[in-house]
Amino acid sequence: MLQKWIEDNHQRLFEIATKISKGVDTNDLFQLSIEELLRNQNIHDVPDNEKFFYYARIVKNQFASNNSKFHKIFRKHKFQKLDDNIDVIYEEYEEPVVTLEWVFEEIEKIKKTDWYLGQIFLLFLSKDANLTRTSKITGIPINNLSRDIKIVKGILNNKLKQKIN
Repeated sequence: MLQKWIEDNHQRLFEIATKISKGVDTNDLFQLSIEELLRNQNIHDVPDNEKFFYYARIVKNQFASNNSKFHKIFRKHKFQKLDDNIDVIYEEYEEPVVTLEWVFEEIEKIKKTDWYLGQIFLLFLSKDANLTRTSKITGIPINNLSRDIKIVKGILNNKLKQKIN
């Protein structure tokens, strides 16, 4: 009985799937929604004129849900086709040259405005950039030391960006 109803209303059911999917993967959505409709035991109790609404809800759930069978099979791993006509410009990448002398010059500039940050960073560098060793020598907690080192690194990175531009 349900199969006969589907055969009789095939075109209208397909139009519902097309409207909901906006033409994207309509055939696949239609097929999965019909399968779901056939598997559902409650559909036999629904009057024929209300089956369209029931079917429309199945299609909408299949299309909109990220957990639906339609999503898992057809959209989750869908890849876009790349355009073959893309012109690729290959440029040689050059890493900005940062010398140790430049770093020490910048630290000296930092020391003029904030003596503590400059000295802590120099001590940090002299201990092979090891927070634990620097913390043991100075008695400054690792969290505070880490925060101060990040501040100096941020200052150096900003100055490096300015230097490049």
